[in-house]
Amino acid sequence: MSAQTNMELVRQWVEQVWNAGNLELLTHFHPPTSDNHGNRSTIEETKQWHLSNRITFPDIHYTIDDMFATDDRVALRWSATATHRGALWNMFPPTEERCRTKPPGLRTPNMAG
Repeated sequence: MSAQTNMELVRQWVEQVWNAGNLELLTHFHPPTSDNHGNRSTIEETKQWHLSNRITFPDIHYTIDDMFATDDRVALRWSATATHRGALWNMFPPTEERCRTKPPGLRTPNMAG
């Protein structure tokens, strides 16, 4: 597939699975196992993560801040907003506060000098 096609696939994954919560579509987007920060992750584990996340943050919404692709690789920088309405990791009680997360993105040095 082309870089553009792969980027569109990632956009659909974010919108349909992450934002809309259509977890039955995981089999369409998620390989049988994938690398999740150095750990193997199955479709069922990913589904359970999404279900748990929706209990803690039922109104979570992800935004694609930046995306680029080359051949068969896509890099994504995202942010999310949500209201903390369920226990986080079974340790932190709900606060009902609105929160935003923006994980660090990829950085490249300024090669122009």
